[in-house]
Amino acid sequence: MSMVKREGYNDKPQAYINALRKGEYSVAAGLGPLLNQRYLPLNKDEDNKDQSLGADDVTPLMASLLAETDINFTDIVKIQHGILSTDWEERYCLTQVMSGAAVLLSHEASLQLKEENKGKQAKDIRAIVTNAIQQAIKGPEYTEGNAAQQVAKTTMMELSKEMLASIDEEKTHQRLLDYTISNLKEDKASQLREAGTRLLAFIDKIDIHIGKMNKEFIRLSDEIDALDKIEGGYDPAQRKHMVALKLTRLSEKAEAFILRQAVEAQLVSLIAQPEQFEENNILYFLKAKATYAQISVKQALSGYPVEEPLQEIKQQIESYLEFLEQNPAANQFYRARKHAAENMLILVKTADLRSPQDTLKNLECFAKTIENNRPGFDGKNQESLRSRHWALYQLRTTTTNPIS
Repeated sequence: MSMVKREGYNDKPQAYINALRKGEYSVAAGLGPLLNQRYLPLNKDEDNKDQSLGADDVTPLMASLLAETDINFTDIVKIQHGILSTDWEERYCLTQVMSGAAVLLSHEASLQLKEENKGKQAKDIRAIVTNAIQQAIKGPEYTEGNAAQQVAKTTMMELSKEMLASIDEEKTHQRLLDYTISNLKEDKASQLREAGTRLLAFIDKIDIHIGKMNKEFIRLSDEIDALDKIEGGYDPAQRKHMVALKLTRLSEKAEAFILRQAVEAQLVSLIAQPEQFEENNILYFLKAKATYAQISVKQALSGYPVEEPLQEIKQQIESYLEFLEQNPAANQFYRARKHAAENMLILVKTADLRSPQDTLKNLECFAKTIENNRPGFDGKNQESLRSRHWALYQLRTTTTNPIS
């Protein structure tokens, strides 16, 4: 049984668009079941039994359903917000609505450019589409059970590439963030706008990094191919080195992409549930990823570079983590120190996601945790261990200038 809510709403598509505009996304998703209710009876087989709708027909049929409403370009961001805010079944239905809306609005934009339609209002263009759909349904030549396909063809005749591009732009995270912020109280809006802006900037930065890795990967591939074509053979050591570099770039790109997905998930969380947004999501994700893959946090973070001012801090933390891994101890104090140091490495690697002040504050907090859990007799080289704890604690002074 469908979990999509339709209680209290009739079979007029406009009712679902009204619900969409109120943020009642579970109700708006009822357009999915309504599509089947409306068009399955038009899709008979030779025995006059309902056939399932073809995958290629669903989008234009949804467009025809939406043609009965006053849906417009400003509703696109609401549909996308609903897609991000609902469970899988409702999300599926709203994705169909998004596709249908894109086809309808694009088709209408194309009609608007025709000479015979110059000067016509949007509602007049919508009426042209609706009338064509009604004729397709009623036409006597479609009595063999293919009316649904004829409706689909009617709504898919011509599409405006410009409108499709505008719709894609309206679905971006930046538009969704703006929409979310506009519906919040000012005190909360200011805080989340800053967090969202940082997340967007971080995604852009990761994309640039992935682009560089792609170019480097292609360059190395071309150089290896050229090396293989050298008459008289090539230097095996040189080729081995280049292949190793190529594999490293591929691995770094994959790790960066995983990090991008995590950042994007945090941005979606902010957009869909701003009141429950937690800025520590990335930290939890990366720790869980390292645990699941049975790798160190350092390995889990290998796919993303660190800004030059933070390189020294990163090296200190990585050196300390290596020391801990080489001198393990089975007690809670050791685990607390290792956990805190891993969190510090994540903070440095993802410093762009927060203000310099917040990064410093969090680094200080974890450095204090390490200091409070300094070893007694659980290490093999107590003097070296204490000195490393002390060096790490000094991050409070060394981070002040680089990141502020």
